[in-house]
Amino acid sequence: MLHNMNRILIHYLRFFSILVFLIPLVSCEKNENDQLLKEKILGTWQSTNSYYKSYSFFDDNTFIDTAFYLISENPSTFEVSEIISGDYSIHDGLLMFSNINLVYVKGHSELSSFATTYDAKYIISFNADILVLNQKDIFTPLNNSSSEIVGKWAHNKLIAVLDKSTDNVFTGGLVKGIYEFKSDLSVTWQYKYSYENIEKTGGSTATYELENSNLTIINWGLYDLSVSFTKGDMVWIYGDRTFERIE
Repeated sequence: MLHNMNRILIHYLRFFSILVFLIPLVSCEKNENDQLLKEKILGTWQSTNSYYKSYSFFDDNTFIDTAFYLISENPSTFEVSEIISGDYSIHDGLLMFSNINLVYVKGHSELSSFATTYDAKYIISFNADILVLNQKDIFTPLNNSSSEIVGKWAHNKLIAVLDKSTDNVFTGGLVKGIYEFKSDLSVTWQYKYSYENIEKTGGSTATYELENSNLTIINWGLYDLSVSFTKGDMVWIYGDRTFERIE
């Protein structure tokens, strides 16, 4: 019996030593993949679908996001509507934005304040030379079993701000949100956003449809989002946003 126990112990030690050896390799491979993705996205990319947006990614892990709009009198002409800058990082194939600031908004000289929420996480992939970004929202459960959508969920966003009452007129901050999905197909969003020691609260109510793991909230402009539940969290994956390199 002692001999058998020794054999089991030897097998266990061998397995453990192999596992310890493989963990750094997996971690190293992920880091290499993230570095390759960073090298591929450096430069300026322009949207190829209807988002009218460009991203410029720089080697120092900063970015510039420029949004455009079409001039109705001349449908082939675009003008800049907003510019947002900030930091980015790539981890496990996920592009993450942080420390954002509003740089420009059209008509800012006539505005006393302006704010726009900003989504922080995107899955990166490439289709030949086309950059594909899929927004990924992760919600943590507050009072539910996290196996279905009904219940309360927490999810944060970033915010880019113009506020002429602050020292930093162009700035940014964080939006902390709580979403409550009810069985009657209504959903509420209560939020508190903060920037430059200023806090404001608000909320919104809508109805939702969930069919075959596809979520639609028409009032909020959300259509056919893929919904899944992973490790207790709820995950939303949005449709493709595609970009072509221009620089």
